[in-house]
Amino acid sequence: MPESTPSSTTPDPSLWVTILAGGSGTRFWPASTPQRPKQLLPLAGEEPLIRETLERARQLTSDDRIRILTGSHLLEPFRGALHGMEPASFLVEPQAKGTGPVLTWAAWSLLREDPEAVVVSLHADHAIEPWDEFRNLIRKAGALART
Repeated sequence: MPESTPSSTTPDPSLWVTILAGGSGTRFWPASTPQRPKQLLPLAGEEPLIRETLERARQLTSDDRIRILTGSHLLEPFRGALHGMEPASFLVEPQAKGTGPVLTWAAWSLLREDPEAVVVSLHADHAIEPWDEFRNLIRKAGALART
């Protein structure tokens, strides 16, 4: 592996991760509700989907470079599920407008904070296997984006 490529277990200090964690909680009704959407359910393992996604994000970068994009109605449930995440880690969308607008808003916010930001978007309701292969692809894409 070239020296400029981070190891497969070392977080990439130049990468930012957004976790899309919005929605209305109706897709898996009655298991999911507006107050307990599918991201808070353990559908792909023992942990809620959002916790599994956060652990994947932590393998890519540090906590201070992770942003959870959510609506105000889900802020407290996600804070409770993601113990230890700083309040600044949560970007509460001012108004639900869908995936494209919230990602644009998040990218704009991150670029104001770090003009060299390389942003990866993960969905809080996805199961990804094999994770090692996905992580390696994200790292390669990040390196390509920096060039």
